[in-house]
Amino acid sequence: MSKTRTPRESFYNTAIIGAGGNRGFKYTTKNKDAGTKFNIVSIAETDKKRRDTYIDSFPELDLDVYKSGKELLKNGKGFNNVFITTPDHMHKDLAISALERDYNLLLEKPMANTLEDCQEIMDAYEQSKARAMVCHVLKHGQWAQEIKNLISNSHQNSLGKLKHINMTEYIGDRHCSHAYVRGQWAQENDKCGPILLTKSCHDTDLIEWWVPSSLVKAYSEGSLTHFVEENAPEDSADNCLECKVKNCKYDAIDYYVDGDIFQKGKKHTPENIDYPQNVISRSTNREERIDALKNEASQYARCAFKCDNNVMDNQTVEYTFEDKVTADFKLTYKGEHMTRQVNIEMENGNIYGDLAKGELYVQIKGEKAVQIPLNDKGGHGGGDVGILRSFQKLIESDNPENDPDLNKTSIERSLKSHEMVFKAEESRKLGEEVYFN
Repeated sequence: MSKTRTPRESFYNTAIIGAGGNRGFKYTTKNKDAGTKFNIVSIAETDKKRRDTYIDSFPELDLDVYKSGKELLKNGKGFNNVFITTPDHMHKDLAISALERDYNLLLEKPMANTLEDCQEIMDAYEQSKARAMVCHVLKHGQWAQEIKNLISNSHQNSLGKLKHINMTEYIGDRHCSHAYVRGQWAQENDKCGPILLTKSCHDTDLIEWWVPSSLVKAYSEGSLTHFVEENAPEDSADNCLECKVKNCKYDAIDYYVDGDIFQKGKKHTPENIDYPQNVISRSTNREERIDALKNEASQYARCAFKCDNNVMDNQTVEYTFEDKVTADFKLTYKGEHMTRQVNIEMENGNIYGDLAKGELYVQIKGEKAVQIPLNDKGGHGGGDVGILRSFQKLIESDNPENDPDLNKTSIERSLKSHEMVFKAEESRKLGEEVYFN
């Protein structure tokens, strides 16, 4: 279905729903770094403190301000594009509402928390004149794109056919304690999907993109073994603010207040306090940050071993594709830092690398490994900037349907990688292989 471009007047005017959260801030600041033309004219943010902090952080913006995305979409005017960066459970209704009004849509991942809700978004998109993209930002960075190019051109570069992908995502133990133990993705329930969805639909999206054949089946196993009460330090308190245990890696004061927030010589303003420290507060005042841990952000002061988390902290998935291609994916809480590592077996060699280190190598059998030069820097290997550039090209293009680069994170394509997650979860819960249609 051809998507007609929106009128040129106010063409780049944009509304952000969920502006006060990490991704709302990120896309506002990255808009400058990317050199893109999006003009933020409206925002919606349900939390008053976050709403006020956003307004104060970007005084150069002339904003219409709303207390909810529903209100913005109903009453807002003068914009053609909507960025949705709200909590996951709000995505479906807001995305459908935006598409029904023919607003071009940049939707944060995951699309929604169930496959049925993802399909409803797809149905709304097919009936809309809007153009849309899902924020699978890794695809828009050089690291992932170079891997795609190597696989796609394997007949020219002597690597031969793709055989197997082995990919591991290291969440990083402290980051895991923040987001998947104390934080908003700690419990699988009606507002939050499983960790394979909330954290790793990026990875299933890459695997689906890299493999040039259709999925056949999935098998998954998972466990919660580290962030459990039996591993709590002896004599530890339920709350870090009251705990006498010294040198605990998950100490909330160290992680959210004193750690990399107040390092000597490091100057901070509210807009450049990075995730996850910005979730607690964007204040640069130490006492105000401690006060936040006592009050509105008190969930993040809980002992990381004594929370009500129920999502996996280790999970493996085996995917089988047509043409006998296989892929193993592992998700683990471990690691000092967040990263993704990949080792791809080709018929005549290997492709391997580390995303966080910005490293990628290709090795033909019998030859020395060659490092692929990577220039992209910044969040998600340059993907945070890259997706804004791609979204701008999408809304500017006369024929986006004919450009694979503009469709690599389309609603339709993302639906496939979300299905990979839901099939894997079905397998994990049943304890058996699950087949794709």
